[in-house]
Amino acid sequence: MRKESDIQKISELILKQMRQEITEEEKLFLANWLKQSNKNQELYVRIQNENYILEQYRLKQTIDTDKAWKHVTSFPRRRVSRYFGYAATILLLLGTYFIYRIESRTEIKPKDVVAMKPIQPGVGKATLIVSNREEIQLHKNCQLELTDNSGTKYRNDSATLYYQTGTPENTTAQTDNIHTLVIGRGGEYSVMLADGTKVHLNSDSKLRYPVTFTRSERRVYLEGEAYFEVSRDERHPFIVEGKDFAVQVLGTSFNISNYKDDDVSRVVLLEGSVQVKKANKNYKLKPDEALEISGDDISIKKTNARNAISWKNDKFYFSNERLEVVMMKLARWYDVNLFYTNQTIKDYHFTGFIPKYADITKAFRVLELTADVKFEVKDRTVTIMRI
Repeated sequence: MRKESDIQKISELILKQMRQEITEEEKLFLANWLKQSNKNQELYVRIQNENYILEQYRLKQTIDTDKAWKHVTSFPRRRVSRYFGYAATILLLLGTYFIYRIESRTEIKPKDVVAMKPIQPGVGKATLIVSNREEIQLHKNCQLELTDNSGTKYRNDSATLYYQTGTPENTTAQTDNIHTLVIGRGGEYSVMLADGTKVHLNSDSKLRYPVTFTRSERRVYLEGEAYFEVSRDERHPFIVEGKDFAVQVLGTSFNISNYKDDDVSRVVLLEGSVQVKKANKNYKLKPDEALEISGDDISIKKTNARNAISWKNDKFYFSNERLEVVMMKLARWYDVNLFYTNQTIKDYHFTGFIPKYADITKAFRVLELTADVKFEVKDRTVTIMRI
């Protein structure tokens, strides 16, 4: 067991066991992994020793992470995996949990984060733009029932917008009743469309869709990031239009990241199958595969799809991600502006989980313990400095 997805799964199971959240089936999987080798058993004992974790992170703070990363990335791909090692990879993926647990007891002192006042995380809020261009403000505590001018009923409850479920008709006329759900920075929201499809939208995202589906296809338009659970209907394919690509499915679960200001758009498949159309070419994905689009460059990679949707739960997951990408995701969730004192900081890399903390400074402490950076917060501007 050396694949990245397997390493991530073992890390998650060990973390679940520490939190006493592990299921019986997961206990069995972990037990089988322990039986595979004495090295696995030794690693399992070692990573639960808090003194060992403290020692590793104190050691890490003495390393010039920027130089180390450049040194590692100069290796051929197969040598990189040997350089890090299996045990080191698991330790890195579990690191943020230990940082949080250790820091909460103040056994180590993180680098100072200067803040004028706490910046709170995002909440369930959105703006619904209906067919007559009226804007309706929605939030998690808002309960209402409305009827569109087409006669379609919809209601809002607990940060989810529900449309009256109906069966699409195989007609050539598309309804003129289009709704747009807009989620600003510092927000997130869910919608259940008229066909039963569930969509969870991330911060700074927009979904445009018909209140009823009356064509031979179900077509919606996305800007930003969303997780889709598409209601299966073989006669009416579901199509998501992005900024320069389209994803077509019959019924499946997948995630799309499609922000205008991101260099890379990404489609990750959890279940079923999808077809991505880009520049008159079609690309099919299998579960646990990600298609990445950067300009005209397109690639398909193996991935852990569950980590791709961690944002809709209680944490962000990053796998060898540039700090610029990490900070952009945090900026959208906490609704802050970013300023870098040195552009080279953006190229630092980070792997691990960052929980959706109540206070943004706790997220910064995790990053400060794993890279040579310091954060200062004033009003809603975050300054990132190299130390």
